Amino acid sequence: MGNFGVYRITNTETLLSYIGSTGKGFEGRWKNHKKRLRNHEHNPKFQEAWDQYGPEKWEWVVVEEMTPVKSPLLEREQHWIDFYDSYKNGYNASPHAGSRLGCKLTEEHKKKISLMHSGKPKTEAFKRMVSRVHKGKVLSLETRQKISQARMGKGHPHTKENRARLTAVLQSPEVREKIRQAHLGTHMPEEDKVKARNTCHEKRIRKIEILDNQEFLTLKQRRYLLGLKASERKFQGLPPNPLGRPRVRAKPPSPSTT
Repeated sequence: MGNFGVYRITNTETLLSYIGSTGKGFEGRWKNHKKRLRNHEHNPKFQEAWDQYGPEKWEWVVVEEMTPVKSPLLEREQHWIDFYDSYKNGYNASPHAGSRLGCKLTEEHKKKISLMHSGKPKTEAFKRMVSRVHKGKVLSLETRQKISQARMGKGHPHTKENRARLTAVLQSPEVREKIRQAHLGTHMPEEDKVKARNTCHEKRIRKIEILDNQEFLTLKQRRYLLGLKASERKFQGLPPNPLGRPRVRAKPPSPSTT
């Protein structure tokens, strides 16, 4: 048996097939398939059929031997995938030879992959590669809402120590300089500026309503309220209060009990 070409693994009960190709030996490739199937590491379609019918119900056949020329190998594998229709009516996970494009993983398979990769440290090269791939992408409103819903309720409350540590990190001169450098040359779109102004306006209105409804205000709260009202007038383009800030009388000292 040669070492280069396309093979077919057929279920003798259903007559459905899996098509593959190899350039390193058919026997070694068949052993590799059986090892992955025994360890439950194969694609879900093939794995499910193997578990259901058992290892005795499979036949291995070489459908085309080739000379060691790499370029037409995947083309011939694609030809036989289409010929036997082994993606829609067979055990190939992808409709394209040599690619996982179009492959659909089960939830169990996704969890298994996630567990295999969880806890592995990411190299700097990997982080740069991921950054390049996603740089410049603009997510649609629907996508952002889906991400928000998926993350909702999954956060972990920070302890006081964690909050203090994060605050100290964010206020350090080195981090502040990095943030400044990252934002140099960037301009906020006019739409975002309007949104930010309106958000601040709504927050001021809510604070004014809350403080105005309180029966008793401390001196500090009164001054804060006056400042809010002044900033609100400025936001609406109104002139400042012509009477100036009203004087706030301090609470008279309580009479001595002596």
